[in-house]
Amino acid sequence: MAASHGKSQTLVYGGNVVTPYITGGGVSFSRETDMDETTAAGDDSRTYLKGMNGATMSVELLMDSVLIGYLETAYADTTAAGLAATFKPDGTRTYTFNAQLNNLNYDAPIGLNSISIDLQITGDVSYAAS
Repeated sequence: MAASHGKSQTLVYGGNVVTPYITGGGVSFSRETDMDETTAAGDDSRTYLKGMNGATMSVELLMDSVLIGYLETAYADTTAAGLAATFKPDGTRTYTFNAQLNNLNYDAPIGLNSISIDLQITGDVSYAAS
C-alpha cells in the first residue's frame, strides 16, 4: 500500500473551495455505524446487528475574511439537506455528501488566528476511487 500526503487533499463546501485555508491541523473525517446488541440470555458471546450510518468532519483553517463570509453563510443555512461537499483526502479518492455546519469557532490569540469547524453529515456518503 502506498502512503499518501495530506498536501494533496481538497475540500469544497457549499460550492466554495476551502482547500487553500486548511492548516496543519488538517481535516478529520469520521464515518461510524451504530452496532445494536442482539445477544440473547444464555449466550456466551455478544452478537451485534449493523444499524444506521453517520459521519462527521472537523477542519482546522487559517482565518481569512473571504473564508469567514463563506462560513457565516453556511452557518446561517437552515435547509434540512445541508450544503453539498466534496472531500478528496489524497487528491484521488472522492467522498461526496451534504453537511450542516454545527460548530464555528474563531481562535484569535496573539499570533496566528485560526478557525475550526465541525460538520454534521446528513444522509448518505458517496465514495468513488478515481
